[in-house]
Amino acid sequence: MLDGPERIEEFLAYVAAGWTVLDALGSMGLARSRTPVYTLRRQDPLFAVALAKAQDRGRAARRQARSTETQMDQHGTESCYNRRRCRCVPCRGAASRARQRRRLIMAADGASKSSEK
Repeated sequence: MLDGPERIEEFLAYVAAGWTVLDALGSMGLARSRTPVYTLRRQDPLFAVALAKAQDRGRAARRQARSTETQMDQHGTESCYNRRRCRCVPCRGAASRARQRRRLIMAADGASKSSEK
């Protein structure tokens, strides 16, 4: 399992990067069971502290990743109009332009398919 300080450091690095305990174990080629990790946490206070810190950093990393995903929902985008249901002038304009582009593409695709027949 997590035998040796190198393996423990590797495991903690995965967890700090935002991986779950199960995913970290699986990526290291270890059995996908959390029991040995939590047993080690209960028996070794230093590992317990290190794991808690790694899990905190991992949560922050996942939160950061989610926040960059939602940056597309900023005002003036079609995504903000649809997801946030924002009806400000820039968002309405962006949604309208996006719909017009899609309609033009669909019309062009329909015309090319009818000319192929």
